[in-house]
Amino acid sequence: MFYTLSGVLFLYVVVRGILPLRVSRAWKIVFSALIFLCAFKVLIFRYFFGEGPALEASWQALALSAWANAAVVMLALFLVLRDLGLTAALPLRRRRAGTGGTEKRDAGAASGAEATEERAARASRRGQGLIAAAAVLGGVGVWQGMRVPDVRRVTIFLPRLPAALEGVRLAQLSDLHISPAFPRECAQAVVERTNALKPDVTVITGDLIDGTPQRRRHDVAPLAALRARHGVFACVGNHEYYSGLKPWLRVFRQLGLVVLRNEHRVLRINGERMVLAGVSDIVERRYGGKGPDVPRALAGSPKGAPRILLAHQPLEAGKNARLGVDLQLSGHTHGGQIVPVNLLVAVLNNGYLKGLYTVGDMKLYVNPGTALWGGFPVRLLVPSEITEITLRRG
Repeated sequence: MFYTLSGVLFLYVVVRGILPLRVSRAWKIVFSALIFLCAFKVLIFRYFFGEGPALEASWQALALSAWANAAVVMLALFLVLRDLGLTAALPLRRRRAGTGGTEKRDAGAASGAEATEERAARASRRGQGLIAAAAVLGGVGVWQGMRVPDVRRVTIFLPRLPAALEGVRLAQLSDLHISPAFPRECAQAVVERTNALKPDVTVITGDLIDGTPQRRRHDVAPLAALRARHGVFACVGNHEYYSGLKPWLRVFRQLGLVVLRNEHRVLRINGERMVLAGVSDIVERRYGGKGPDVPRALAGSPKGAPRILLAHQPLEAGKNARLGVDLQLSGHTHGGQIVPVNLLVAVLNNGYLKGLYTVGDMKLYVNPGTALWGGFPVRLLVPSEITEITLRRG
């Protein structure tokens, strides 16, 4: 499916964006070849750098390929908007032609052939302008996608929160995707900014890494320095399964992370109990596992204590709300990464894209990602974040 969409994208951009340009055939071939490379970048990278989601190239190579990839995506969006505008204006142009408006404007200006040539030249200049704009926005998108994120502060009101837990602060990281696109230096910067918040609890809602422990061990090492008053906890995401879950679970334990897979811990904060649960990712079902099991994760938890659930994907938030969860923390969506592509991402995730939602009696916060997958590390108007969550009663 992914490569089918890539093929459609390639053909559309070439037919509607490249072929109409008033440039030589050689340049059209060059542009088309570059767009082909961008459209099938992931497949090409896997061929040269190995299977799996990890793109084993240098940071510079990933940034350059991401810029080209983003420029093609932006160009496709521009072309779609242009074509939609032309389609919407078609009845008006036909009406003007029928009343002789076009003939009046063209009278004495040029022959029919000259007018056609002029229109083609204008269309070519507009196309070149769209390409230039797409290239600039692609560069901005790569910078926003591969930078170390800022802290976003959020207050969440929970009706069942005891008075003693008023003001408890959680730091949420999600979708770090530690890899050559977000290497050790970036991970270290995230750890330092998170620790500076001095949170009561730090949580990571999945997709910590891309690649095997042999390749990523050096890059993930800074996570061992994460500190919080009552511990550092994580749930697994789909990319942990792609990268080999069992060996990574051993590494996470060595780093001091408490990984919750359909289980919970009871935290005592200011004399009150708070339940922190975590579930496996939905993709586990493809690997012969059960997947997320909230009843099992909450089994035996103290009644009346507020329940916070770590679930990488927000898809099943409605069901989890009915099971008595007070607050679900998720990631996975990356916030859609690019406006207006994020609208499609929202549809694919039951409308949950980023930020705070009320789902029945439950609150859901979807972190848009602390970093991004190296295959497409691009953001436009959808910033990454380290989230500081303050819990309040109400």
